[in-house]
Amino acid sequence: MALIKCTECGRELSDKAAACPGCGAPIPQPSLVPQKPGSSIGASWLTVIALASAGVVLAVWCIRFWLDARAGT
Repeated sequence: MALIKCTECGRELSDKAAACPGCGAPIPQPSLVPQKPGSSIGASWLTVIALASAGVVLAVWCIRFWLDARAGT
């Protein structure tokens, strides 16, 4: 348990308190899920696009290899 200061009245209180016992101001609770700095939805879409592109290239290469092998027999 850590002591923090109320943003409204400056009184010290527990970081676990829901509100300041002195003035009743609500105490914001930290988010339970830590956020990564710089993370965004755009980065995940970029990964999806890169993986899909690699899959297409691999599929084209495999089909071409298969057609070349088939033509050789």
